[in-house]
Amino acid sequence: MANHCSNWITLSGNPENLKKAVMFIREWLIEKYEHLPNQILTDIPLKEWNEAERKDPYTGFGTKWIIISEADLELSDNDDSISFQAESAWNPVNPFIKNLCIKFDINGENQYEEGGCLIYGVYDYTEGMEDDKTMSKGEYYRDVIPDSIDGELEYFDLDDYEDLKSVLSKEQKLKILSNEFCE
Repeated sequence: MANHCSNWITLSGNPENLKKAVMFIREWLIEKYEHLPNQILTDIPLKEWNEAERKDPYTGFGTKWIIISEADLELSDNDDSISFQAESAWNPVNPFIKNLCIKFDINGENQYEEGGCLIYGVYDYTEGMEDDKTMSKGEYYRDVIPDSIDGELEYFDLDDYEDLKSVLSKEQKLKILSNEFCE
């Protein structure tokens, strides 16, 4: 879907804290609000919201809405990490991850891509330190999803080729070009 941002989130840390974070996500993002419109995001007790944040949920969440499947939130008692996928509007949910990590004293990572606006990157929040590495499409497919570039080549077109040509091998370039001109 255009302008939906795909987020692949990994949370890690103390199993008890992680369990509390997952329960929080289930309660507030799945059970109470299946699809979060703008006006209710700041009703979620993720943090103490100041007046400016109440008017602009992008500050605390990075997006207008978040969709997470409950099926992705399976956690065993001793698990020290969990990975799940979330869809959001326009932007990655990095502020949400940061606030979740602060609230529950855990660590978080988000690999995100939004092809419509060409937003790609990896966000990391570990032990109070955050790093958001934005990338080109080519860098993202080369560095973050190394195994997927060959599997995805058949779907790329010449526009993709221009974005990716600096990071592709000669064989990968030929495959894109032959797919484009041999159809």
